[in-house]
This record gives sequence, structure tokens and C-alpha cells, in this order.
Amino acid sequence: MTVELVDGKALALNNALMSEKPGFKRHIHYFRAVAILFVVISHVFLPPWIHTGFRHPVFSLGFLFFTNATVLFVLISGFLFQYINDNPGFRYGALMRKKFLFIYVPMLVMSLPALLLGLFATPGVSLKKVMGAALALPAGLLVGPYWYIPFIMLVFAASPLIRKFIRLRGASVITVVTIAVCFFLFPRTFSLWPSVVPYFVPLFVLGATMSYHYEHIQGRIARAVWLWGLFALAYMAASIVVPYAPPRYVAKHLNVSILAGVQSVCSGFFKVFLALFFWGLLIKCEHWKSRFLDLFATYSFGIYFVHSYFLMVGLVSYSTLWPPAGPLSISVTFAYCFIVPLVSLGIAMLVKLAIPRYSRYVAGV
Repeated sequence: MTVELVDGKALALNNALMSEKPGFKRHIHYFRAVAILFVVISHVFLPPWIHTGFRHPVFSLGFLFFTNATVLFVLISGFLFQYINDNPGFRYGALMRKKFLFIYVPMLVMSLPALLLGLFATPGVSLKKVMGAALALPAGLLVGPYWYIPFIMLVFAASPLIRKFIRLRGASVITVVTIAVCFFLFPRTFSLWPSVVPYFVPLFVLGATMSYHYEHIQGRIARAVWLWGLFALAYMAASIVVPYAPPRYVAKHLNVSILAGVQSVCSGFFKVFLALFFWGLLIKCEHWKSRFLDLFATYSFGIYFVHSYFLMVGLVSYSTLWPPAGPLSISVTFAYCFIVPLVSLGIAMLVKLAIPRYSRYVAGV
């Protein structure tokens, strides 16, 4: 089975992201690798961060740096959507068919182990358990990180409106203001979609807007790379200092709900600035080749699907997989930061090697 892409230009651009053909921009391809590495490593830090009561400074800083990596994933998704489909021959039906087959179907297939485990891990299969699983499967709720797939399908469904909006005069300013407002009103929590829709949709639009104006802003992103890094460092420093502010002062002078909204705006833009920092670095290193980043970019969705099971195991079996909080636990966590991405990449590559004709329907690779 094959899926016809939008047109010849879209096909060339899509293939160019994994080759050296005309239209290829290596820094965009490599940013996909940065995004998936941030997602995987943030999930490696999640179990020790939770199980040490959110207090251990190393786990807190590691999780602070990598957490909410979905921001990077959404930005590059919006950028690539516009980058590939920016042509008069855009066909909405072909786009949705392709996304359904190569993104949504793999989510269903990769959710099957979790489905079977949920049904048969405990004795007895009740109607209530079956109905719950049947509802959770299409919503991407059987495996924690899979919530992103129904969410991004919803965004793609609204893509004709997004394509029209980014062409409006002042769309860039409206988008940035909307992001700030949504960050304030809808702080990022561990809740899954649809509660995160207003938080992430404007970021997808920002990525698409960046793509639409990319000829004009690419150089500016690169020239301001150290400014983006400075903003990110400032937030990291503030996050270290603020928790040690006198509690009485905080309680007296700051409203809790307003403080939560401000913190959400700062943490959200921290990830945007961090994304722009790495984006700018990659632009400056456009002619630098990395087999490591190329592999992680090419197999990014496969890694995303596979690594989610490592997160599930880590959350459930933390006491077995991690030593008690301390230097050894920190060393083990950093070791997992290397092991989990590499093993996930290896499994994705094996799937591609074993069933090359069907791997995109099974694991998105």
C-alpha cells in the first residue's frame, strides 16, 4: 500500500529531510533529533524526580532542563507541516490519510502490548475493563506519552485554518501574544489531552509561522543564538533562587494563582528560547554532518513509540531500577539517559529492518 503525497514538491521536500537533495536543510533535520532526545531524556528524569519527592537538586535541575520537551516536538511539527505543504497543490484529504496511516495507526499497533497487559495482568476480564480499554485505546491513553498522537491529529484536522491564519498580516504578533496568554491561563500539568490543547496549539502555529517567514528569520535566529541561550540560563538561575525566597514574603506579596500563571509563562518561554538556542546553533553548523543526529532524526517517531514503554517500566519499578537517592542514583540516571535513547533507536531500526514494507504502519519508521 502506498500513499500519494501532496504533489511532487512535497515529495521532494519530504525525501530531502533524509537525504542531501536540493531543498535539504540539515539543521531542520537535526533539530528533529534534538527534540526527540529531549523528550526521551525528560522521561528518564521523571521517575527519580517523582520518587525523591521533587526535592533532590540534581533530579530537579535535570527535569527542569528537559521537562516539557513537547514544546520542541510541537514547534518542529508545525514547522515541517508548513515546510512540506507550502504550495498551491495542498490536498487536505491526502494529508489526513497519510497522517492517519503513518502516525495514528502505529499508535494503535504500539498500544496493543499495553492493552493486553491491562486486560490480563490481573485475574478476570470484566466488561468494565474491556470498555475502559476500548475507550482509552483510540484516545492514546493506554501508554502515557501517546496522548500526543490524537492531539496532533486534531491539529492536522484544523490545518486549513492554520494555513490561512499564518498568511494574515500581524499573525506572528498575534501568535506570540496568544502563546503568552495560554501559558498563563492553562499552566502545563501532568494532565493529558484534551486539557493541554490550548497550551500546545499556539506553539504549532508558531512553528508553521516560522516556516512561512523562514527566508527572513533564519539569519536572525542564528545571529541571536547567544541571546536565546542567555534567556534560558536566566530562567534556570531564577528557578534555583526563587524556591529559597522567604515563604512569608511569597505568601504576603504574591497571589498563588497569579504566581502559578507567571511561572507557567516563564517555563513555557524558557523551552521556546531553549529551542531557538539549539535551532540557531544548528543553523551555524549547517555544513557539519553527524551520523548520530541523522539516525535519531530519521527514526524519531519510532523512538518516540518505543521509549514510552521504558517510561512505564521506570515509573512502576523505580525502587528496583534505581538505587536510593544519592550519588549512585544520579550516576544510574545519567547512564539511563544514554541507554534508553540508544536502545529505543536500536529497536526502531530492527523493526525497519525486519518488516521494511510495513514498518511505518507498525512503528512509524
